[in-house]
Amino acid sequence: MMVSVVEAAYTRAAQIPGYYVAGKTGTAQISFAALGIDKRGYSDKTWQSFVGFAPAFDPKFLILVKLNNPATKTAEYSAVPIFQTLAKYIIDYYQIPPDHEYE
Repeated sequence: MMVSVVEAAYTRAAQIPGYYVAGKTGTAQISFAALGIDKRGYSDKTWQSFVGFAPAFDPKFLILVKLNNPATKTAEYSAVPIFQTLAKYIIDYYQIPPDHEYE
């Protein structure tokens, strides 16, 4: 299921040629209380995250990226590219073999 999120959804930026990647984004509004403001409800600030692992069917690593109030509106444009950069580095560094042919 988490593979399909990366393969076919908004998180395609997490794809790494030759590897099945599994992952999920998250975006949440930050409450006024969490910001130390004595007011009910939520601010326009967000927490954005992406958690992913690879290779998806024989995981060698897991990465969680969490950002506090980034400039973008969704994790697709903030946390996902950071995940992909880190994942590519880890795959290179540990010489993790591909798990499928890239199309």
